[in-house]
Amino acid sequence: MIIHAFIIPRNGFERKIYLSISEGKAIIPLRDSMEKRSIERHLMEEFIHLDGGEGTIPGRTIDVSRNGMKVVVNHPHSFDEIRRISVNLPGDGGEGIPCHIRRSKKSEEQWEIGLEFDGETDARMLLIERWLESLENHRQETESAPTESRQIPRTRCTITDITCEKNGVEVFSAEDLSVDGMLLRLNGKISSGDLLNLSMKLPENTRRISFSGRVAYLVENNLKTSYSAGIAIEEIKETDRNRLKNFIVDIASGAAMLEYHKLLEREKPSEEFRIEGEEPERILRNLLNEGLTINHLDEEGLRIIETHISDIHGREFSSQVPKHHSGNAFFSFTQKGASFTFSTKSSGWADGMGTFKFPSVIFRGEKRAGQRKDDGGYIELTSSTEKVFGRMMDSSRRGILCEIPRESFLGNPLNTGQSLDISINGKTIPGEIRHIVEERSNEGRSVFRIGLETGIRRREPESTVYNTETWRKMWNGPQKTLGDSSLVHPRSIYYTNHEGRKIAALLHIIDPDKPCIAVVIPPAFGKKKEVLAPLALTLMANFSAAGENLAVLRYDGIDRPGESANANINSRRGYEMIGYRIDQGYTDLEATMHWIKNNDIFNADKTVLISFSMSALDARRLQAASKAPQADYWISVMGISSAQGALRNILGGLDVIASHRMGLPIGTMGMLGQLIDMDQMAADMTRLGYATSADARETMSKIKSPVTWLFGAYDKWIIPDEINDIMSIKSPGEREIIK
Repeated sequence: MIIHAFIIPRNGFERKIYLSISEGKAIIPLRDSMEKRSIERHLMEEFIHLDGGEGTIPGRTIDVSRNGMKVVVNHPHSFDEIRRISVNLPGDGGEGIPCHIRRSKKSEEQWEIGLEFDGETDARMLLIERWLESLENHRQETESAPTESRQIPRTRCTITDITCEKNGVEVFSAEDLSVDGMLLRLNGKISSGDLLNLSMKLPENTRRISFSGRVAYLVENNLKTSYSAGIAIEEIKETDRNRLKNFIVDIASGAAMLEYHKLLEREKPSEEFRIEGEEPERILRNLLNEGLTINHLDEEGLRIIETHISDIHGREFSSQVPKHHSGNAFFSFTQKGASFTFSTKSSGWADGMGTFKFPSVIFRGEKRAGQRKDDGGYIELTSSTEKVFGRMMDSSRRGILCEIPRESFLGNPLNTGQSLDISINGKTIPGEIRHIVEERSNEGRSVFRIGLETGIRRREPESTVYNTETWRKMWNGPQKTLGDSSLVHPRSIYYTNHEGRKIAALLHIIDPDKPCIAVVIPPAFGKKKEVLAPLALTLMANFSAAGENLAVLRYDGIDRPGESANANINSRRGYEMIGYRIDQGYTDLEATMHWIKNNDIFNADKTVLISFSMSALDARRLQAASKAPQADYWISVMGISSAQGALRNILGGLDVIASHRMGLPIGTMGMLGQLIDMDQMAADMTRLGYATSADARETMSKIKSPVTWLFGAYDKWIIPDEINDIMSIKSPGEREIIK
């Protein structure tokens, strides 16, 4: 058995250790004790996956020294029958350093293994010493580096078009790229500390990037003919740094999608998330017939490309995609609110059209909004035409799955989206059918399995559709600009949140001595307050022309781009939100509303909240919170209704919420020009009730203020059906949709 251990680094600096474990008949006894060592040990607690050929074994390293290392793995088998173990370090030529187990300790399903390197030859010890030195150097660099440098993802791809001006130095490739450094494979005479002038060409870029980098460490291979050199970038033009950053962000997104596909293959999710047998073919034919968009991952370029299934012939389908060389193909798509992914093999490519084999399995993401528990109680469903009895199968805080015999229905069965009353143990609550499927029970009877969402009542919102012609006819805005030019220039305002952190804002006000309508505009995702200047001035012009007093406040979010407090001091553009937590957007908005209602500059008669994009999630939470300083009126402009669907659209089909619920990590990737820890974001979205449309329906039912939701018919990030759904939930306030 050959086991490869891949280290998944916390600090963004990729290292690989390969543990090659070969089974044999010889039995080497495991020693019960390990002498205490006086030599220096390097802490190296990194996550690893052991690839044993038939699935992966999670684990981690603990520390390493010049004599050996300690590894903790979750292994279901004993290590008693082991013939050989070797550890491959950078520069050993792939032969590996032999070692043996000095200690193993089992706790439940976890093994702590102490490995000792065998054979202290000069060459072998020099290799180990250099590797440890590089670990220590990088530890010191990362501990002194800002937070953004430790979390920035590095590229998986290899750049081969790279040159060095130093005579006699030939660079073969650059790997592990970040905006701060890279790993070079090169040949020639160089030393640690040397400054190299380099130039490279990124894929799909015509202009070269030039920079100077200092050699941070060197690892010589075993034949002493080439080096692996860690390079720290010292001088680079800001435009070139931004090009490098954008390339890394794009590659990181594709790499995250690729790793997600491969993680599904390795982890092999349970049967409830697997679609097998004849179902994959039925689903693909449905995608063809309905012309639905699918996302294809170009494994070589790590690009996510939108395409369609063009044809199905035999057990293969064709789609317009870039030419494949590896033979592997990865796809994802969305259908009826659920996310699906599959990998398959390419069987040909011609004239821009790829041919692929039917997948043996399609993975479905977790769609349910809450954890379910088994429940065998009885249930009664009453609609306007039917009253039927059945058995509950499982339930959650807002949902029920029940089973109703086919013969219980007098007329036609119930339909998806139908409202009804749900009675359990004598208590009746309103609800709605989310899905219904006819199946065979264990006893062979025909039954309907019905998914219910409880607590839902409907009321149709007012809805208006504007096209270009009708909009022009209705426009009756001011005929002139602001009469008072001083109103154009805002005043700078500063206040703090509940933790005392500074929020920077800009305030326009027509007359601070009179009561006014106050408009609050939170920042859109990754944007600054200055982006909203045209809207602020348009509002000032309209209200001034109408003789109304108005105040408009726009602000920068904490730990986001702009002038407000940021834990990453002096962070570069695109890295401001690495430490951002979703809850911060809400506390910023809450602090702003407190300031609006309690400031000493003006007195607000009424407050209006205008949210854009993802700030709709924070606005929705504020308006539903019983003790929060709510606005009198909320306007959502191009706002997302729930995080799951919107993020899936933005990220090219990658469902980070479903992955989080299934326990599958995504990592850091780019989104809307910012690098984001997707696992933390998904956890926050789920915890705060931002994740699903079920979360949105529950929250919207509690909002007492009027709500107007504006969205575009061709906005690819939002889901119009979801907006219509959540805006039709019965609630105390009026609802209006403008399309």
